[in-house]
Amino acid sequence: LLQKWKDMGCILQVNRTSIFGYDKIANANFVANKMLEDDLIDVIASDAHRAYAPRYPKLSDAYKYVEKRFGKDRADLYFKINPRKILGI
Repeated sequence: LLQKWKDMGCILQVNRTSIFGYDKIANANFVANKMLEDDLIDVIASDAHRAYAPRYPKLSDAYKYVEKRFGKDRADLYFKINPRKILGI
């Protein structure tokens, strides 16, 4: 289903909390990391529900995680390049 959405041009975002399993939603961590492995993500962001951990607007830990597992080019794509494209800058 996710690949179908990508093929339709949909933009897929994953929250950093899902990557690390902080949000306690069943299977969110597994699905987020599978999406990373399958390169189905366009943007990794924060849902920033509060100003303190674990759901605060910090992305450096997720950037480092993606960079270590998949390389700097993929990390830059998810955290810098694609967000700028979405914003038109």
